[in-house]
Order: sequence, then C-alpha cells, then structure tokens
Amino acid sequence: LAAVLPDRLQVINNYLETLKSNYSQAGLPGEVNRLIDQQLLRGQDLLINWLENILQNLPSILVSIGLLILSPILAIYFLLDWPQITKTIINLVPVRVRGEWLRLLQEIDYLIQRYIQGNILDALIVGLLIGLGVKICGMEYALLIGVICGVTNLIPYFGPVLGAIPSVLLALGKSPVMSLKVLLVIVIVQQLDSNFINPYLMSNKLGLHPLWVVFALLAGGEIGGILGMLIAIPLAAVLKIILSHIFYYLVFPRELKINKN
Repeated sequence: LAAVLPDRLQVINNYLETLKSNYSQAGLPGEVNRLIDQQLLRGQDLLINWLENILQNLPSILVSIGLLILSPILAIYFLLDWPQITKTIINLVPVRVRGEWLRLLQEIDYLIQRYIQGNILDALIVGLLIGLGVKICGMEYALLIGVICGVTNLIPYFGPVLGAIPSVLLALGKSPVMSLKVLLVIVIVQQLDSNFINPYLMSNKLGLHPLWVVFALLAGGEIGGILGMLIAIPLAAVLKIILSHIFYYLVFPRELKINKN
C-alpha cells in the first residue's frame, strides 16, 4: 500500500493537469477559467495533504490492521485452552457455588464461540463479495481491496467506512469513474451484509438492545481504540449474562422468600 499510494498520487496529478489543459482549450471566458483553476488547485492541495497524512500514519494503521488480524487468532487459541482455564477458575471457587460458576462459564463459552465464528465467517463473505465485485468492474487491486474490507468488517458499524477509504483511494488513482464503481460495490455489499448476511449468521443470539450495542462500541473505542471496538460487543454480552445470573440468584430468591412468608 505504501508503494502504491505515491504512484496513485502522481496519476491523480497527471489527470488534473490533463483536465486543466482540456478546459483551457474549450474557449471559456477568462474569469471562468480562473475560477476553475482556483478550485482545482484547492482540491489538489487537499487531496495531496490527505494522502500525505495517510502515508505518515501508515505505520499505526498497519499496526491496527495487524491487531485486527491477530485478535481472532488469539481468540482461537484462547478457546482451545478454555477447558483448562475453566478448570482452574472452578478450582478457585468455593465448593458450594461451583455448580453455578460452571454454568456461568459454559454460557460465556458458548456465547463467545458463536460471536467469533459468526463474525469471522461474515468477514470472509464480505471480503469475497467485494473482491469479486471490484474485479468484475476491472479493478487491478481486487484482492487487496477484498482483504482490507473483509478485515475491517470485523469492526462493528464503523468498520465498513474504515475499509472503504483506502479502497476508494486506490481506485481513484486509476480513474474517478473506477472509484465510484468501487464505492458502489462496497455500499451494495455492506447493505446486503447489514440487512441479510450478518443477521442470518448471528441470528440475534446475543440478545443485546441496539442502544446497549452503541454504548458498548463508544466505550470500547474510547478505552481501547479499534481493538476496544472489536471486543466491545462480546464483552457487553458477557456482562449481560453475569448481570442476569446476579439478578436471578440474588433478587429472585429474596422475592420467593417474601412470598413464602
């Protein structure tokens, strides 16, 4: 990506120069030519500054992408060792409440597995569909765009935007029309994902209210950045399970005792 963006920047500059040459030969009034020149120069400066900022922040962006790639891998290893972790935790709990703790850990284990498996499969499907879509449109970096959009799709709600920005920039270097095609493919696939693919995969098994999801994402992003946003929803679901157990075994028994009296 670092090698491609400077080349794309030069292509964009050449395109703007060609555009200026074409309209200057169109016989437009001098004042109109000056206004167009000013707007093109302003847009060119903004675009150059934007791409330079991306290049300057590229190491941190790559680190974030690396964390996104490593997080599911670490989660898989964590799940593989989960029986031993569960056994260790249970041995630390008093015998009289071990049964309840075991049920709690089993629910958390099942929830985390469903969430991770569903999101990884969802990311693979989204990346594949976007990669195929932009390939059909004639984009040469279809594989790279598919990988970027698939990985960033692991971030709920904000991931599609993070994946679309570098993808559209890569396509913009080829032509503005190609950038619009790539953006259209991403929007269509993300709409399909939001309305059909993801709901089907997840099947609403986490049972979280939308406001709770938004709050979890905001809190996770504030505390842990992109990685915090990635784990915010499963942590919120785990918290819901814990709170439900606390409610059932602390509040409900008290109500039963009152009814008996």
